[in-house]
Amino acid sequence: MKHTQKNENPIRPFAVSINNTTPNQQSVDVFHPFCIPPGKSYGNADGVIIHNLFGDKTYEELLGELRGKITKVSTTLLQLVSGNNRGIIMPFNVHTEQGVNYHGMRILPRIDPFQNQVNTVVVHNEYELNNVDGYSYLKMTIPANTCINVIVYQKEQADQVDVPLRLQRLAVEKQTDKKIKATSAAKSTRATKKVATKK
Repeated sequence: MKHTQKNENPIRPFAVSINNTTPNQQSVDVFHPFCIPPGKSYGNADGVIIHNLFGDKTYEELLGELRGKITKVSTTLLQLVSGNNRGIIMPFNVHTEQGVNYHGMRILPRIDPFQNQVNTVVVHNEYELNNVDGYSYLKMTIPANTCINVIVYQKEQADQVDVPLRLQRLAVEKQTDKKIKATSAAKSTRATKKVATKK
């Protein structure tokens, strides 16, 4: 009998809550490993509150864990907690600086028509947070009086996230096929009746 060896140190997702309590839309730097944390804003405008969601670590401790390594991200979940749902569909940038060079990767979240969640967007764009020979962070736009959660799954966790979504998508596709077949059958029946009436 074969025994499956469990991974003693599984790679877990990390997540933060971003709460813009100001009456204005704010540009927010998230996961910046070298930000100076004045209060709870972590280098952002006063009234922007960021805290860690998983475990008993602080957001500052989470940033410390990101320093000195490359984090390969496969999937990002954006969840609306309160406020304007534009907060989960606004484009965001992966900003990376290496010495005097920097570049950005623009990501446009799109609502998957196959998913049922109204207040959750699953972003499948892959990117890296490179904090080895420079540093990276997400630059996001948060509407006024809006709170969102950002949940990041590393590349090794992709299958865990994709499986339920694939099953959900298959279920929706089956329902769609049934509707199409039912509609085609109804049209065929009506056409047959029309031909019979003309005869």
